[in-house]
Amino acid sequence: MKKNIFLPGGSLDRAIPNYQYRPGQADMANHINTALKLKQNLIIEAPTGVGKSMAYLVPAIELAMESGRTIISTHTKVLQDQLVSKDIPALEFIMPGFLHSVLKGRAN
Repeated sequence: MKKNIFLPGGSLDRAIPNYQYRPGQADMANHINTALKLKQNLIIEAPTGVGKSMAYLVPAIELAMESGRTIISTHTKVLQDQLVSKDIPALEFIMPGFLHSVLKGRAN
């Protein structure tokens, strides 16, 4: 994973207005990246404000670009909408070359 993506002056800082470096976010992304590469299970609990969505999206997208696909499942429609309308478009700018789609159940 590109380690400087989360650092001050890195890709996220340059692409997202008012971005703030959060060491916990970078640590979380590194743990997720390692677990994905080693095909291991991982459970992380983090408080509000850590930047969890970017911390898991960056390594997940990198994996998808290497292996062909990654699936991210959300529990709420609100989080799904945040990912699709805010987080993923920012990452498309930073990490060009990946495709994404949204799948919803029949009731939606």
